[in-house]
Amino acid sequence: MVGSTVVGTYGYMAPEHFQGKAVPATDLYSLGGTLLFVLTHCSPADLPQKRLKIDFRAAIQLDPDFADWLDQMLEPAVEDRFASAQEALTALTQPRPARAKVLATASPQTLHRQPVGSKIQLHKTRSHLTVDIPPTGFRGETLSIGCFAIFWNGFIFVWTAGAIAGGAPIFFTLFSIPFWLVGIGMAAALVFGVAGRTRLEIDAERFELCWQVKALGWRYRKNGRTANLEGIKLTTAYTSNDRPIKGCTLIEGVHNHKFGTLLSTSEKEWLVQEIGDFLMSQQQ
Repeated sequence: MVGSTVVGTYGYMAPEHFQGKAVPATDLYSLGGTLLFVLTHCSPADLPQKRLKIDFRAAIQLDPDFADWLDQMLEPAVEDRFASAQEALTALTQPRPARAKVLATASPQTLHRQPVGSKIQLHKTRSHLTVDIPPTGFRGETLSIGCFAIFWNGFIFVWTAGAIAGGAPIFFTLFSIPFWLVGIGMAAALVFGVAGRTRLEIDAERFELCWQVKALGWRYRKNGRTANLEGIKLTTAYTSNDRPIKGCTLIEGVHNHKFGTLLSTSEKEWLVQEIGDFLMSQQQ
């Protein structure tokens, strides 16, 4: 039997170290872990993780530039880290304008301005993006849908009940089914607007789009390969009072994945910019 021994401290060791491999970027990961301990007084192994990556941003508030730099030091994939100590030092100490240019071409961050008052949470590094969209509540499109849903379902109920009470033929009553389906769809959209959450996660290999209403235990997911995503754009999701309502649409070949239709127009445009920039960076 052939065995091996790896010497090191869990939480400070890069993933490739467990395979007995070591390159200059391996030591940079350990340095990043040490800096985390100094900043948080907590072992990196005790901090939360997302997809094998330490999620330190929820534990401590840092200067955005420094947080992005530390994020790259702690990338699980060795090729996503700085290649050498000199490269890491240059990225950390170079003037901010020059550094912003590097980030825009090599490691895209959130460079567009998020609309004032928006509660969307977006985190983006060179190889990973997450978007969390909380319930929109009773505002804008959600309020409009709610009012119309009440009117529509009330009208269909009175019409159907009147037909049954008047002894109308069964086929005449069944004729109302498509209208009921529309009404149920609007009611579902109202519930999702008030209590539903949307989460989009994309990395270099995979993407996942998830809609859920925790209160009802409902969840629906779409996932696939990032390489199959052709881009994102605003497209019409439905029409309300002869007014087209647009949504953010991920394009995956013949499949379109829409989300964020109840957000404000500025939020939708901002998300399309951010996600579009990230997808372009993955194709380079």
